[in-house]
Amino acid sequence: MMIIGEDIFNNSTFREARVIMKLQLGRSLLLVAAVLVMSGCASEGTPPQPETAPPAMEVSDSVTPGIPEGWEDRVDDDRLGEQILTGWIDEGKTFAVVTWGSSSCVPIANSIEASSDASLLVKFVPSPSEVCTADMAPATHTFGLPDTVTQRPVTLTVEMTDPVRSDTSVLE
Repeated sequence: MMIIGEDIFNNSTFREARVIMKLQLGRSLLLVAAVLVMSGCASEGTPPQPETAPPAMEVSDSVTPGIPEGWEDRVDDDRLGEQILTGWIDEGKTFAVVTWGSSSCVPIANSIEASSDASLLVKFVPSPSEVCTADMAPATHTFGLPDTVTQRPVTLTVEMTDPVRSDTSVLE
């Protein structure tokens, strides 16, 4: 005796469809399991990140490419990259520090300290930029003279951290 529709279940196309549906169901279950595992890991919280120092803040009044007008004869071509130029921009009020390096990764003046009424310390740190051009360009950092520096001449010490170096000059 043949039941109506029995041959539908024996049809090869129907069997292929059942196999495909089982495969899709299996894949769906694997995907759900993966999501549950991932969400279970995420519920524990993210691992603590190492503390990093906040980006350095520029303390100069301005930073401009190049060197101040009239300072060209002070550049020592044999010391490019290591020479630090200093001088008055507006005598007794504004001074400048010229640094050398990549024009896209200019060092940052992150600290200016008056160590006495006639001496200053300016500290520079490397630029936080990760991609730098391979050029050697000057950058002029301009600073207002702190009110606590009242004597002349002014002894100005500039410290760089990368590469580590220090230069002391006198602003007459």
